[in-house]
Amino acid sequence: MRSMFIRPVVLALAVASLGGGAYLGSASTHVLAAETHSNCATFDNSGNILSLTPNCSETVQAAPSSMSSSSPNPCTGAPGTFTMNDNHSVFHLNVNGAGDAWLTGTDGGRASFAAVPPGASGSGPWTSWFGAGFNKQSLVMSSTIHLSIRLSDGTSVTMRDVSHLTITPGGAVISFNKPTFTCG
Repeated sequence: MRSMFIRPVVLALAVASLGGGAYLGSASTHVLAAETHSNCATFDNSGNILSLTPNCSETVQAAPSSMSSSSPNPCTGAPGTFTMNDNHSVFHLNVNGAGDAWLTGTDGGRASFAAVPPGASGSGPWTSWFGAGFNKQSLVMSSTIHLSIRLSDGTSVTMRDVSHLTITPGGAVISFNKPTFTCG
């Protein structure tokens, strides 16, 4: 379930930073400091970063979206469908003159679990945050998510996750992912 919460742009940052030969330097566009644009990053069709515009700042609000998948109830194992409606997604990217970048984003909406009858179903809010910073030599990414669903049988399902990834200039990878599920 964790992969549902990672935004493609964050994966693109990781891929670009891990790619060794990926170009993260200045794009051909010459931009003055502190300008706001709608094109700070150029991506290929796979979501990989091709270039960054130096001295650029960009804020993007994504359109509402929804994603569903078959999923067991984490408390009982009963079959059903888990759906996340993303009603609020805002991302902000800053790129300095050296091509170093910082990206942050917040998401939120409603999550639901629809059980195969006669199981318990319900919905509740979810929120997430991520932040990333990278340059030509290293990458740091962190994220958090909180989800709480109240089911029709009175059970509440809570999921929290904190994850972190660092790739050092020497290529060492330091990471952790600490998900917790609570049923009550």
